[in-house]
Amino acid sequence: MNASEQAVASVDGYSTYRNDNYHYSISYPSNWQIAGAVPNTSVTTIASRIAQPEQAGGRYSLKALNQATPSTVSANNFAKLDIVAYQLEENITAREFMATRSNSPLDGKITPVKVAGQDALMIEVQTAAGLTQREENLLYKSIFVTKGNYAFIIGGFADLNTFNHILQSFQID
Repeated sequence: MNASEQAVASVDGYSTYRNDNYHYSISYPSNWQIAGAVPNTSVTTIASRIAQPEQAGGRYSLKALNQATPSTVSANNFAKLDIVAYQLEENITAREFMATRSNSPLDGKITPVKVAGQDALMIEVQTAAGLTQREENLLYKSIFVTKGNYAFIIGGFADLNTFNHILQSFQID
């Protein structure tokens, strides 16, 4: 982590990560790891463990495609969220922001949500629908939220309670 990033001590099993460059904070399970911002980018990853290179892009879920009742069970209890931050030239809505970040029509369920008191949009996509010849069928969520001159994409996968707790903890100063 650099000088504009900090992790704060655990409270009730969650720690808080703060990024002063993009004016946000987010809580995550204390037993997760934080990679911090990737140099020369605005991407921060928090994960149940930092993925090894051989894990990139696959085998995150053991869920069978033909399972009658969909549920997400990450392989080896692996879960992660990426926070991608942007500084905007002008104020735009979450819908406008989502449109600027999508090069093609969006597949998935789009739901309006509130994040940090702001109107936001959540896109839920079953990864097997977008990845051919893959066994995993993971529910990947991307949340688009804006406030003032800042915009964020919070995307990833975790069990429902953990994901919701993390999302509800997200604050924009």
